Amino acid sequence: MKSFSNRTTLLYGDNAVSKFKKAKVALFGLGGVGGTCYEFLLRSGIGHFELYDHDVFEESNLNRQILSNLFNLTLSKVEVAFSRAATINPQAKVRPHDVLVDETNVSSIPEVDVFVDCIDDIRAKVALIKEAHNRHTKIFVCLGTGKRMDPTALTVVPLSETSGDPLARRLRQDLRKEGIPLEEVECVFSKENPIPFEGTEIPSSMGVPSAAGLILGALTLKYLAAHLG
Repeated sequence: MKSFSNRTTLLYGDNAVSKFKKAKVALFGLGGVGGTCYEFLLRSGIGHFELYDHDVFEESNLNRQILSNLFNLTLSKVEVAFSRAATINPQAKVRPHDVLVDETNVSSIPEVDVFVDCIDDIRAKVALIKEAHNRHTKIFVCLGTGKRMDPTALTVVPLSETSGDPLARRLRQDLRKEGIPLEEVECVFSKENPIPFEGTEIPSSMGVPSAAGLILGALTLKYLAAHLG
């Protein structure tokens, strides 16, 4: 029987897969973007995860969040993700943190090789980017995926090259105040204009968030293969 990592090894090579096994990734947010990113990295053989989310699954998540199903509604997202690892890659060490990340607790995040930011809260994003900058830790950041329909409009750019995204605009403003160079913040960004909408619940389906999660996962693997010792 062929091994769990056989197809991944054929694609990335033995050296890269060995790096994946010893890599430590901190993933923030396990919703539409983060859940798919986690699934990709878990199946790619990442050896250690620090997972952060302070939310539970609800029925409205079923249309787009890969980790949600009818049997885990009301359950903690990080605990569901923790249990899922045992059904796919039991060799992975997964530490769930049912925590709302902000500037008061980012310093307690363990040392890892990569931060992957899949959250929507602007204060938390600023805190994570600032912490990654201070640690000299690579961070990949996802910008807005709601109110959008076209996964092919996603691209990867420095934060300094984004436009038309309200989340990116706020992030640029706040990071300039913190003295963080925008050029060093690598983002998954949609060139699609968000649909006009007024309301508290953001329109979204699976396509754009999951595509963004896959891109974040691919960026993470590429970085680890090239930079991990």
